[in-house]
Amino acid sequence: MTLTNDNGKVLIENWVEDRACEGYDKGKPAPLVNRYGHEGIISINKDGTGSISTTVRETYRPPSGNKIRQKGSRLSLREEAVYAQVSSEVAEEVKPPKIVPDYQSTMHKDYKKEFNSDWPEPV
Repeated sequence: MTLTNDNGKVLIENWVEDRACEGYDKGKPAPLVNRYGHEGIISINKDGTGSISTTVRETYRPPSGNKIRQKGSRLSLREEAVYAQVSSEVAEEVKPPKIVPDYQSTMHKDYKKEFNSDWPEPV
């Protein structure tokens, strides 16, 4: 929710912060302050640039280890093929047998009677 005051549009919760920063914004138009922020709050040095150092950049270590390939491409492909074959065989052993459902009704199961036609033979 935004409300307007004499300094432009601000959030209701930010009015205390904006009043505390009025001393830094003397002689600057409000749109420039809203766009570029307040000068002199984080650093007094106006021409200084911020540090590009971050925690991730400071603590990052490149992965160590041997950069030379330990296995050849044929060996790795052969290992993958053997692994796939063995896993498929194990899956076949573990998989339960397929159950074929019987969709006959009780009447059809219990009362099987051969049908004898009483119709005369065609002439």
